[in-house]
Amino acid sequence: MTTVDGCDSIVTTNTTLLPSFDITLNATTCDPAQAGTVVQNLTTVDGCDSTVTTITTLLPSYNISLNATTCDPAQAGTIIQNLTTVDGCDSTVTTITTLYSPVSVSNISTTCATSGLNGKWRSTELCNTLYNT
Repeated sequence: MTTVDGCDSIVTTNTTLLPSFDITLNATTCDPAQAGTVVQNLTTVDGCDSTVTTITTLLPSYNISLNATTCDPAQAGTIIQNLTTVDGCDSTVTTITTLYSPVSVSNISTTCATSGLNGKWRSTELCNTLYNT
């Protein structure tokens, strides 16, 4: 550069680099609607561009259905248990207990046979009890 009088001039410029930020945050949730990645483009107080990325991971929750059977009418029915996982998420266990159908037995008879055993057990009778419903 030269002055208006034609003399050489030196201009010294000091440049300060202002901070900008690229930040990644990790989070967890029990709500599927909140899971995913969100990127926010922001401006610092000095006017520099910065980015904040939040990665939200879905924690497990459970909806379990169990089937059981019983001979006791007092135990038949449906039980719903609302529980909390170790991560604090709501879970449900539904147990459906059905009653076995009663069985009626009539005409009980016993038969014994010694034949058809190929010579074995000649001195012992083989007995079967037959149930007709």
